[in-house]
Amino acid sequence: MKIGVWIDKWKVPSSSRPGVSHIVAKSSEGVWGCSCEAWRYRRIVCSHIVKIKSSISGTSEFYGGSGIRKIVSEELSSDEKMLLENMEKSLKRRIRV
Repeated sequence: MKIGVWIDKWKVPSSSRPGVSHIVAKSSEGVWGCSCEAWRYRRIVCSHIVKIKSSISGTSEFYGGSGIRKIVSEELSSDEKMLLENMEKSLKRRIRV
């Protein structure tokens, strides 16, 4: 399985921790990832990924007024860029590409 590179990225506010946002990313090969603990440690499809998938498919009202926004790499802090790199490395190790 190829991962590709993270081409689309969104910031999604945490529903359980005010002031905290997670980064959801989709790769050029259609692989999804999130910076939250549920995805990083257990690889479950977390609520953040579900929110983005449903909002871009038009089946949800999450995008409007929810604090979710699409971002470009230039908007990421160095910590957020490191999170994305770690997500990619971790995923590659798990699927042994």
